[in-house]
Parts: sequence; structure tokens; C-alpha cells
Amino acid sequence: MTAKELRQQIETSGSIAFVPKGDSMWPIIKNNSKTVLIKKKEGRLCTLDVGMYERKSGKIALHRVKEVLVDGYIFQGDSQTETEKINEESVFGVFAGYFTKKKFVNANNEKYVLRVKKWLEKRDRNCLRLKFFNLKKRVKAKLKRTFRKKEED
Repeated sequence: MTAKELRQQIETSGSIAFVPKGDSMWPIIKNNSKTVLIKKKEGRLCTLDVGMYERKSGKIALHRVKEVLVDGYIFQGDSQTETEKINEESVFGVFAGYFTKKKFVNANNEKYVLRVKKWLEKRDRNCLRLKFFNLKKRVKAKLKRTFRKKEED
């Protein structure tokens, strides 16, 4: 689904549920593990909110607000050390929660918020650990591509 189609779907229905791919929000939102609910953004986001936005490249991202600016936000994935500045107009959705096998966990749930805060405190102290985690993922992906090419030859 393109960014334009996704944006239109959220605009018309008010929300969208899907299983996110990628590890940028690990360990809070794990790759292919939970169905998340994204609601239409209505107003400004706050620090710790998870926003859905369109990058200049046209790709969609789902990252946490690290800082609120006058004209936008500084976003950062939970398992990333890099940040990106995104303008207000590019943000169109906000994380409302996720579904487990038994129930829906709201993004305002006390246990969820505490878990996020604890992880973010740990993330700031463990940037080296995160860099190693991301390096390990890249090396693993490179090895898979290399062996796949050899098998095709």
C-alpha cells in the first residue's frame, strides 16, 4: 500500500489495523508480532506518542516522538540511535495500542507506558548495545543475501 493510499484509508475510516514489519520499534513493537491500531491524527502529538508519518522518500515510518517542535517533531525508533525531524503535515496517524491474543492494550495503559519509559531510560544508557543489535541485523541480512545469490548460481 502506498503512502497516499494509507493516508486516504486512515482519513476515510478513522483508523487502520496492521502487523508492522521492521525492528526499529523493538522491543516495544516487535517485527511481525502484534497487530497495531493506528488512529487518525487529530491535533498535536506529545512526547512518547508513536506517530505514523511519510518520509521525504515516500516511505512510511512508525516512530516515537522524542521532542515536540513548533513546526513538527523529532522522531526516533525505540531501537535506533538516529533521530529525524519531520514536519507537522507529514504526520497523519498516531498509535492507539495493540492487540494481544486475549485483549487490546491501549497506548495509555499504565503498564504499557511504564514499560516504554523503562526501555527509553535503558536505551539512552545502552546506545552501544543498540548499535551492536543493529549491526548484527545488518550482518545477518547480508549473509542471507550472499548465500541466496550463491544458491541461485
